[in-house]
Amino acid sequence: MSKSQIKNGVCLLIPTRAIGHLAHRDVCIEWAIAMMQLSYPVGMNHYSSVSKRNSEEMTRDKQREQLMEESLKVGAEFSMWIDDDTIPPATTIQELHYVMAQNPNAGIVGGIYCTKTQPPEPLVFMELGAGVHWRWTLGDVFKCAGLGTGCMMVRNSILKDIPKPWFKDTSEAILGETETRGDMTINIAGRGGTDDLYFCQKVTDAGYDIIAHGGILPVHVDYETGIGYKIPANSYPVTSYAEKLAKLNATLPPDQQRVLLP
Repeated sequence: MSKSQIKNGVCLLIPTRAIGHLAHRDVCIEWAIAMMQLSYPVGMNHYSSVSKRNSEEMTRDKQREQLMEESLKVGAEFSMWIDDDTIPPATTIQELHYVMAQNPNAGIVGGIYCTKTQPPEPLVFMELGAGVHWRWTLGDVFKCAGLGTGCMMVRNSILKDIPKPWFKDTSEAILGETETRGDMTINIAGRGGTDDLYFCQKVTDAGYDIIAHGGILPVHVDYETGIGYKIPANSYPVTSYAEKLAKLNATLPPDQQRVLLP
């Protein structure tokens, strides 16, 4: 697909991570297969752009800034971020675009993937700075305050209302930084989140909605250990869905009952 043909389509953006002196790291076979299996909405043009970290100064936030500029240059209507350690379902772009199309004020629609920790935590936030949000059910589509950028669709037209930089690593608190809460001034000792939540805050400040898609659940791969992190089976999103499914199955004949996939 030539760049001149991308008008009103989607640009797939893939930032890469460096390993030692290399400009990028190798990806796992599951990720490569997932990229080949991605399906797009009918009649939609698409184009891919991959960054390379060719210097220490080319940090992740700067890569994202550069890739977003590329998406604007080719005239794409949407940018689709997929990180090189995030394995998305094949229907990701179709599902996220469907939600975006039904919600004209949505600036971001994203899947929910987990931290590379034990237990894994879903990267979806109802209030920035207050920790992750657990009280949702698999399949839920809901407004939120922030999402991880590793599986995120952005409506490019919102960028005209958002001053640069669009992405900035804010994982470290600035010495002496404070916030006002009511009539109190609080010293900020540490911040959670990086360029992902910085961008989300800017989108919210510009008056646009952020929507989480609880049916798009990518696997988050730790390349050092080979572990793929996903929503824990005993967590509320899964158990509440199992209960919902059990109630549905109680109304169906045995040959029509549905199974909760692992």
